[in-house]
Amino acid sequence: MWELPATEKPWDNPGKKEKTEKVGYNRCLVLHFWEIGLSERSTLVQAIASLESRRPLLGDDVVETAVWALRQQLSNTQTNIHSATTENAQQITVLVADVVGFTAISEKMDAEHVGNAMNVLWEHLDGVIIAWGGRIDKHVGDNIIAYFGVPQPHADDPKCAVLAALEIQMILDWFNRPENRTVAQNLFPDGVGVQMRIGIHSGSAFVGSMGVNDNYTAVGETVSIAESLEAAAPHGGVLISAEMHKLVGAHFIVEPVSSAWLVVDVQEKLLCITKYADEDGIPVRMVGHLQEFEQLQNGLQYVMDTHSGQAIVLIGVEGIGKSKILAEFGNWLSIFPAPIRLICGHGFRQHILRPYAFLRNVLESYFNLHVRYHEAAAGQTLVVKLHKEFMKAGLETALAYQYAWSIAHLVGFDFAPELQLYKHLDTQDWLLKQAVQGFLCLLTAVADKGTLIVLLLEDIDFATNEDLDFIERLVAASQTLPLLLVASALPEFEQKRPSWFAWSHDPFSAYQKVELHPLSAIDSRHLVNTVLNSVNQLPMRLVDIIVSIAAGSPFAIKEMVCFLRSKNVIEGTPIVDSVHMGQLNSLRLPVRFEDLLRMQILQLSSQAQIVLKRASVMGRLFGATAVAQLGAADQIEIDALTIQAILDELETRGIILRSPTMTFMGVQEYLFRYDFWRQAAYNLLDVELARAYHTQCAYWWITTCPSSQLPQFAPVIADHFMQAGEGEQAAGWNGRV
Repeated sequence: MWELPATEKPWDNPGKKEKTEKVGYNRCLVLHFWEIGLSERSTLVQAIASLESRRPLLGDDVVETAVWALRQQLSNTQTNIHSATTENAQQITVLVADVVGFTAISEKMDAEHVGNAMNVLWEHLDGVIIAWGGRIDKHVGDNIIAYFGVPQPHADDPKCAVLAALEIQMILDWFNRPENRTVAQNLFPDGVGVQMRIGIHSGSAFVGSMGVNDNYTAVGETVSIAESLEAAAPHGGVLISAEMHKLVGAHFIVEPVSSAWLVVDVQEKLLCITKYADEDGIPVRMVGHLQEFEQLQNGLQYVMDTHSGQAIVLIGVEGIGKSKILAEFGNWLSIFPAPIRLICGHGFRQHILRPYAFLRNVLESYFNLHVRYHEAAAGQTLVVKLHKEFMKAGLETALAYQYAWSIAHLVGFDFAPELQLYKHLDTQDWLLKQAVQGFLCLLTAVADKGTLIVLLLEDIDFATNEDLDFIERLVAASQTLPLLLVASALPEFEQKRPSWFAWSHDPFSAYQKVELHPLSAIDSRHLVNTVLNSVNQLPMRLVDIIVSIAAGSPFAIKEMVCFLRSKNVIEGTPIVDSVHMGQLNSLRLPVRFEDLLRMQILQLSSQAQIVLKRASVMGRLFGATAVAQLGAADQIEIDALTIQAILDELETRGIILRSPTMTFMGVQEYLFRYDFWRQAAYNLLDVELARAYHTQCAYWWITTCPSSQLPQFAPVIADHFMQAGEGEQAAGWNGRV
């Protein structure tokens, strides 16, 4: 057993009253133990929608009063359900945090103020844990215990727990700064700083519902070790066990402490393209697309020779291998003899695209800002890091802050008061110019050290027009900088920015296009042989079948291997070690890739198929609560825990992904990994059920959105009504844009 020496906490007070448990579960809408009374809820939902549609007629005051009452009643229709009463041993990650010197703090404040201050503080910190996928187990006084991987474990639970701990420490640092006292509601008296010790351990624990109240919790040595780590952690520090270090050591900068490790910072990653990393368990090197890869290499050579910037856009359909080429190019850059500064960015679908969301993702990657919950702390941390970089570049303090505030404000953080000092905030163009100049200043400082700059931007389709305008300005202004920008996009992107491709045939143009085509028959065979290279004397008939169905798509080849594995034609995980061709005789094979996807979905459980179909109606981006709401259309009740378990299964299968951002109502959302998965599930719906689902989707948006945000989501609501065949309702909502 791993041990740390017992450490007595000098501020422990045996006579101290324990505070009432916080209702942390209620903040996690996906994992809480509630189910919806669908018939009653459906009636209330439609009543709210009806009132909203009559807002112009009835007036805001009447509608707000009536809707408020209905929303309260809607909230009360939820009923508690009991989870399984048996314990199950499973792998979890436990985070234990404790406020340092709580007794000393309490002596300087009255009891009521202490309680209020701690409640406000826990609100923020609970939100961080939930945002990273954790579950609050309990609050005991100044101590908190949280689990990652409950009720369903994920491969990245240990990493998310450490990132949550680092964000907690970042927020506490923000709370303790004098300039934030007012914003932080003057929680603690001047001169009183709040610090935490955090311990994290990953291991096996018994997880289940326990006690007379049937509370879902975990017990075992794993929890005890995490508590010991917390007791031994330094003030403001995050201490992880040796077992945790084996799991996450590559992602963080750590220092050894006895038999544990102190987390210092996030490890700067060589490549931040992680959307599809290790998602299918079939790791293979890139096959084919060698000419396209060479074009990227030539682009870097051009930048080196001319000392000027160039942008290359990889264009190809889903599943053709754009992510693989970017990943391989990043690996190649890591062994390139010249010094290279690699900056990565990644686009993700959101319900409402915020201006400069893509640029913000680039900055978070550049500065290793892994913050999901606390906007103010994230913004201030970004300014501090930007200011430090500008000072290194030789700028004066005032100008360094001006650039830092401008960039942070542009990407969504509120620094209007600071920027008012310059009396130019009334023009967005001035703000944009300041941000571009600041970026160029950073890039120039890097280039002056003889370093090449490479920006890898994946899924630029999801960049806003503001992001694309910024990129254009950056490329235009960097013609004297050794900057190579490589982006990936779908073919439709050419219509979004036709000017980028007007002169792509000119080798000296600032923008170049690299088109990815399906693999040739030879390359497809080569890829099949690479995936199944562990099989002796691989049957050519099997290779022919896979190549024929895949039609040159690398993704389809791997999906076909997964399908054959599920039918026991091939065996071995993750390495295929045997083939049973006799199984093919009784097997109905797909003819096209679309048929393969359909068959894969039909292999899922009936409930999983229902969840997937409901999600497909929501769109490429969806949440668990919306999936539950659509049960009013098919009258099939699936409780919240079952839906969450199904979503975890679909994620493991590689059909969906967890969105890296909380884009709506602070709830974890999911993405279809590829749109053709969504389309395949949607095509399984009959027309009437699809219309009923769309109607419920519209009602879900109307009843879930705060009234102030409804105009923003009016186009989404209108589209669902249109798909439901309710043209009059659709026109009404289109009129609210």
